[in-house]
Amino acid sequence: MNKVLYITGTVLLLAAILVGFTTSGNEQPSQTGDHQMETEDTKAVGVVNEEEGNLVTHLDAVLTSVDELKKVIEETPDELRAINEKGEVIEKNWDEIEKQVEEMDSDAYANIERSLYPLMAEAQKENPDIEKMKSLSEKVTEKIEDFKQQISHQ
Repeated sequence: MNKVLYITGTVLLLAAILVGFTTSGNEQPSQTGDHQMETEDTKAVGVVNEEEGNLVTHLDAVLTSVDELKKVIEETPDELRAINEKGEVIEKNWDEIEKQVEEMDSDAYANIERSLYPLMAEAQKENPDIEKMKSLSEKVTEKIEDFKQQISHQ
């Protein structure tokens, strides 16, 4: 078990380092039609849409992982290991966007987390309450879908 955790930690650390050193190419100025130099700061208007699109993609990943958990608890509720793994996946996917959601709308963030954190905690227990998880997963799905609708209308 310790060996698996060590390997997983090492892989995650290397992935984080690689992501940190890669660039999107926005550091290089580009020429416009008027021969003016354009930098990342002058493109700020386009970045908002890109970030929202990225956020929606990550929200979809959270929704997909919640749906996968729902499927496991409905079809094979005795598969504790699968339930635990799905809970970890939900947590990983949420961690990627948690700060961005909070900065965008702190009320929606708090609302989502009131159901999401109990769901993740329940999914990672040795003896999870299946009925509680079904209820929480429905609430989480509804709240995230509502948030997606909200940001798409901004």
